[in-house]
Amino acid sequence: MTSRRRVREFPLTEVFGFLPGSATPDAQSYLDNRWCPFNNPTGPNCTKDRVEDPLGVCSILHNDHPTITCPVRFRQDWRIVRDAAAFFFPDRPKTLPPPRLLSEVPLKDGNGKSAGNIDMVLVTLDTDGTINRLRRIGDSGGLHLRQCARFVQSLCSRSSELRRQLGR
Repeated sequence: MTSRRRVREFPLTEVFGFLPGSATPDAQSYLDNRWCPFNNPTGPNCTKDRVEDPLGVCSILHNDHPTITCPVRFRQDWRIVRDAAAFFFPDRPKTLPPPRLLSEVPLKDGNGKSAGNIDMVLVTLDTDGTINRLRRIGDSGGLHLRQCARFVQSLCSRSSELRRQLGR
């Protein structure tokens, strides 16, 4: 398969949050500094593919639609949190503090061994703003994000080719 065909197969729609080739000062700054504009829980830098020299691909074009390839991309404007809170806690009074987001919460199996992580967990807060002691099962809600995993694996396996395409 030629490099040109691969570009058509997975055309990039966002790199470090901007259109590929964008020459705006903001786009250049995010590219130069490898920053993530979507509230990365590990800090301001993108960690896609690897911490040093991350890939920075947020989404690709698939079937003529932008398709998210990075789970952090879902955090734009915290919409996922607002939508999930409305789903998990539809009757929660607006006078109470909004739910708190916990990221990468460890999950244990019945034997206490690691069973992976839950991407995001929303927990309700008591009236004083402290995390609710989870007295009821409805006091929390977990989100496991499924971005386009097949594309993510393919992108990461071809990261050197993508870096060449991005001029890095």
